[in-house]
Amino acid sequence: MGIFKNKELQALFERDGFVKISLVNQNIIQQLTDLYKEVQPVSYPGFSSTIYNPNIELKKETSKKIYHQVHESVTENFENFRSLGCSFLCKTSGADSFLPVHQDWTIVDESKFDSITIWIPLIDTNEHNGAFRALRGSHRFSTVLRSPTLPGVFQNISEELYNHMELINVNAGEALVFSQALIHTSPPNMSGKDRIVATYGLIPSEANLYFYHREKNDKVIKYKIQDDFFLTYNNIGSAPDLASCEVMEEFDYKWRDWNSTDLKIALARTLQQNKFSDMKRLFKDDAVQEFYHKNGFVKFRILDEADVKTLFDYYYEEGLTDQYGTGFSMSMEVHDKEKVARIRDKIYEVALPKAMSHFDNAKVIAGSYVVKHKNPTGIVPPHQDWTFADDEGEYCSVTCWISLVDTCLENGYMSVVKGSHTMLNNLRPSPSPQIPTPLMNHMFPLFPYMEMYEMKAGEALIFDHRTFHGSTPNITDNPRIAVGLGFTQKDATICHYTLKNNGKKDTLLKYYVDDAF
Repeated sequence: MGIFKNKELQALFERDGFVKISLVNQNIIQQLTDLYKEVQPVSYPGFSSTIYNPNIELKKETSKKIYHQVHESVTENFENFRSLGCSFLCKTSGADSFLPVHQDWTIVDESKFDSITIWIPLIDTNEHNGAFRALRGSHRFSTVLRSPTLPGVFQNISEELYNHMELINVNAGEALVFSQALIHTSPPNMSGKDRIVATYGLIPSEANLYFYHREKNDKVIKYKIQDDFFLTYNNIGSAPDLASCEVMEEFDYKWRDWNSTDLKIALARTLQQNKFSDMKRLFKDDAVQEFYHKNGFVKFRILDEADVKTLFDYYYEEGLTDQYGTGFSMSMEVHDKEKVARIRDKIYEVALPKAMSHFDNAKVIAGSYVVKHKNPTGIVPPHQDWTFADDEGEYCSVTCWISLVDTCLENGYMSVVKGSHTMLNNLRPSPSPQIPTPLMNHMFPLFPYMEMYEMKAGEALIFDHRTFHGSTPNITDNPRIAVGLGFTQKDATICHYTLKNNGKKDTLLKYYVDDAF
């Protein structure tokens, strides 16, 4: 859920895990500087935060006064959020002010929301006084939980992580807005002067606030906490006070420390995600585009009951069958190419106007019936579809799969691996399954990670051709009938890769083709 008013900033934040913005004027910087001297007249050596002060009333008063100075500026940039409180951070000058590589605590459901810190330096920061250092995109590296009693998983590769991080100079008046899942650090302050920063924590309005605590028996307890929790929680490392929170669940929890290979994979995936984020938009609706961008698919209704009946009846009029006996067939594979074109044109006539209304500056590149016939072994394992767009950095291609019957487990419902469109950066040629692919040896182990969707007739699953997808066998007496439409951006160049028939499986041929290919 986005909370930036500026959608471009929201997109950058989701991609990188941080953005830098102009936030407050020099008058507010001076007010905050004076406030720090008031509440913290003597700085603690090294790195310190007022949030660790044992005096709860002083913490609350400090938070209130910082909030008073910056909240108006925050509301100019953000919407639909709740404040979690404010604090000061100080780095005194000296080698002991180094802040190790880390992530902040998990406090929201990070599959749906981000928890955010607004980091507001009161002086210009640079490499000499302990500027912020971060690994771009690392807020999406891992779903491991984080808390004072749960060890991080990156300790063994801290030095490698540090070498991949970038220093982010932030001037007084600017703010660095970062996800608390972002891997970050800061070098020591060697400037001879204190480096003071004010912080403002926030989460989306709809998000619940959580805290995770590991007991001595290694059980983890999930607590639902109040928004002022971080101003009142003083015994860090201990369980929170039950009078101020609610136990949600207790569970076993296991984790694995990362190694160099894990980091290489994560960095490669981030590179691919960043490449995808620069792609030209495909959908008209911002929310649909955002969901597709993040997950690699979207689902919504396209056809009404009359349209469904027209295409359903036409399937039988054309006498289509399971011509190869595999339990899966597509009308585009019929040998009679005049029949293929006639069926495609009928699908275009009925479904294309309804589907096209959801796309922004797109063109259609395919139209076919996609059918699962009764066959207990007719499973379609997780796979990716062909590469169609010549430049999948700027462009993409998708299938708009529209069910003409209600689908369920028994008749072969569709399933996808969420976010898998950014996992690989491979060409996807024909023929399949003869040509080797990165998924070839991993198709069936992927099934536990697939999300399966029951769908009503007329609903569509629109998925990127890079998204891992598949379907269960149809074990019912009736075919599971659907139509598929292919789309790409209107100015995309269409191509097709195929394996050269040299007996070696080591050479691809690339063809530029027209939209009717």
